[in-house]
Amino acid sequence: MDNEQAKFVLGASRPSGRDDERPEVAEALSRAATDADLCDWLARERASDAAIARKMRELEPPAELRSRLLIGTRTSRRKRPLWKRWSIPMGLAAALFLAVGVAWWLLPPPGHMVDQSAPTLAAWQRSCVGIFSNPLFSLDYLDDDYRPLEDYLVRHGARVAGRLPFADGITSALGCSVLEWRGARVSLACFHSRTGELVHLFTMPAHYIEQAPPLQPVYRAQVDAFATITWQQDDLVVMVASRMPQETLDAIVEDRSERITAWVAPHAGSIPRA
Repeated sequence: MDNEQAKFVLGASRPSGRDDERPEVAEALSRAATDADLCDWLARERASDAAIARKMRELEPPAELRSRLLIGTRTSRRKRPLWKRWSIPMGLAAALFLAVGVAWWLLPPPGHMVDQSAPTLAAWQRSCVGIFSNPLFSLDYLDDDYRPLEDYLVRHGARVAGRLPFADGITSALGCSVLEWRGARVSLACFHSRTGELVHLFTMPAHYIEQAPPLQPVYRAQVDAFATITWQQDDLVVMVASRMPQETLDAIVEDRSERITAWVAPHAGSIPRA
């Protein structure tokens, strides 16, 4: 595990320490204890989390808020100066704005992938691997066994690829998230590999993508810093991505040449929506 992987694992863990006993988190913490740069990064992250939590605890609603809500339409009709009539609503609005802003920084990111380009395969691929560049991104659920991850993804409305498409080289699972792209739920499962690099498995209903890649069993592409292998599996589009070299990723993903003959360009009218 290198520093980037350790940051990914620690960023996905809960600041409360409830995940510290998990093997991958314990390994990352152990590395932080002996690496000055990683230790400084972790200290800044934890300090930031603690500061935000303190600010949230310090926020108090105005004392008159509850009574005003209960009174509702029965409030006095007596005329008041305009500035007084606006002072409390403006104060409440400011407090609400601050609370929402702080809460947005405190809560885990929603995993919504913003993409204004055409819904092509390339756009989906860029959005998927781009989620790792978001400093607020964290995994929804951690486990070194894939089965609990699969259960979590299905319970939260995401499709999964079924049997894992790995021939060799995967040592354990890490965690998962449910992402969103153009109204579609995208399942993400992350794995440890023998090379030390993380391997990411993305799955989504194929009809959300309008443009098909070249007709071949699988579609290989370098997407930013990630080597990728993508294919259509029934009504799903599946992509494996990693920062490892393409030839190394090819050796990890099972040969699909006999299982898939071509990418069939999906259409919303021909494939039932989930």
